[in-house]
Amino acid sequence: LFERWRAIGGRDADVAVIPTELVVNNGPIIQGLLLEQARAWKLDSAFLDWVQKSVHVPSTLVDRIVVGTPREDLLAEECQALGYRDDLLTCGETFYLFAIAADEFTRRHFPMHLACPNVRFVDDLAPYRWRKLRLLNGPQMVLSTLGTVLGFRLVRDAVVDPQVGPFTQQT
Repeated sequence: LFERWRAIGGRDADVAVIPTELVVNNGPIIQGLLLEQARAWKLDSAFLDWVQKSVHVPSTLVDRIVVGTPREDLLAEECQALGYRDDLLTCGETFYLFAIAADEFTRRHFPMHLACPNVRFVDDLAPYRWRKLRLLNGPQMVLSTLGTVLGFRLVRDAVVDPQVGPFTQQT
């Protein structure tokens, strides 16, 4: 950011920084860390002013399970289909949500919602956070803990179990 600021001669030029840290109110936290680091490095006070006025850092909520690199045989298949080897290829679940509590500048200049239907610009992240915690994470913790103790290796097997399935639904 400092090099960008210097390159534009310190004049106004808005920038959006989209955080994805899984921390409540990640936007203000990142904004504060930017300012704290700039002060620690004793950067120009005009730069600090620019960061406060021109760097837009919305809060976000990301919800998607990414399990990592596929097994070697599946990775080889995917790379064959791609036509090149990609050792950074990862597997992610189909469901995802990326909620962004952004100002008008960020909404206008980062229109991800037009390309990805599960990207949402929202005014308040709280309902999405509660939904994630109560409807997804809570039952998932119960299911994974109970399923592991009972020896299930696959979520599907635990969900169709006549006792574990209904218990997880009730949870």
